[in-house]
Amino acid sequence: MTLKWSPDFNPPAQGHIIYTIDTTTGGTTPSNVDFNLRTLDAVNYKVVWEDSIEETSTSNTLLHTYGSPGTYSVQVFPTGTYRPYFNNVSADVDQLIKVSIGGAVKFPNNFTYAWLGADRMTEFECNFNVTSNVTSMYGAWQNCSSLASLPLIDTSACTDFARSWQGCSSLTSFPLIDTSSGTAFTATWFGCNSLTSFPAIDTSAAITLGSTWYTCNSLTSFPLIDTSSATNLAATWYGCNSLTSFPAIDTSNATTLLQAWRACSSLTSFPLLSIANVTSFNQTWFQCSSLIDFPANFFDSWTATPANGCFLSTWLSCTSLSATSVENILNSIDTSGRSAPASNVDITISFNAASGTPNISTAVASLKSRGWTITLNGVLQ
Repeated sequence: MTLKWSPDFNPPAQGHIIYTIDTTTGGTTPSNVDFNLRTLDAVNYKVVWEDSIEETSTSNTLLHTYGSPGTYSVQVFPTGTYRPYFNNVSADVDQLIKVSIGGAVKFPNNFTYAWLGADRMTEFECNFNVTSNVTSMYGAWQNCSSLASLPLIDTSACTDFARSWQGCSSLTSFPLIDTSSGTAFTATWFGCNSLTSFPAIDTSAAITLGSTWYTCNSLTSFPLIDTSSATNLAATWYGCNSLTSFPAIDTSNATTLLQAWRACSSLTSFPLLSIANVTSFNQTWFQCSSLIDFPANFFDSWTATPANGCFLSTWLSCTSLSATSVENILNSIDTSGRSAPASNVDITISFNAASGTPNISTAVASLKSRGWTITLNGVLQ
């Protein structure tokens, strides 16, 4: 795309941002000829509209009216700090179909909701260093559901990746970005259901991984990432129903595994994890209908105080689970010596009755003496 400006215009050294927009969809008037260039905080920039009109502005909402609906190039030249912020304002964000960033543009530390809701944007391109100052990418590309790829960008300073690519359902792969400073990954790739693989990103500083890969249901494998600092693993892989195996991640600091692998219906076995500090396993493996093998000694070192509802529906609908796995589960919970919480004390397990009758009478009696109730295939023991 050729940049257009008047002969006396000297483009700033910061570079340029080109928005390709289609005003035939969206728009703030019935005639679809309006477009608002949206930013946040203190900004200073020059913009060249494709109909040869140039403006210098410090406005966070700069309106331009075209002569007729169509596809246009909006060329922005920052002369100071520039922070894009379309934030799901449908009248304008729905018009974005491509974003191209060149030159020495660098965005400020907060990149929250930059293109949230740009569901018609099919292309995003930029230099590696554009995001080198960014510490928060919260929701930056959230619900950009037509975006098929993302360039490798500098994310080394970013601590908050929460919801950054949530709902980017057309992404089939993801670059190996630097996530070594990231602490918050809540719902980062939630709903990225076209991802077929995922890189071994650095999550060594991650504390919150709740719903991070929720319903990434085209993933068939998952890398061994460092989760040693993570405390929240609630619903992290919920609905990843194409995963056939799972690595032995470090869950030694995890306090909740609520729904962590719920509906991972292609898993046939599960690794031994360190779960000493977990207080809730509510629905952790619920609907893992292909799960056969659950390891022995899984709960032996469990020392946390169980939360109310700790084991509600934990293995419900695990209809392939073997009798030996049922023995492993109940014997290990008994070995931990944990007493039931104040309420919702049921340990619920579905299993394959054709695999045999589990030898669990001693474990059941011991667990019941500590306040637990045990339900197997809908039958109270």
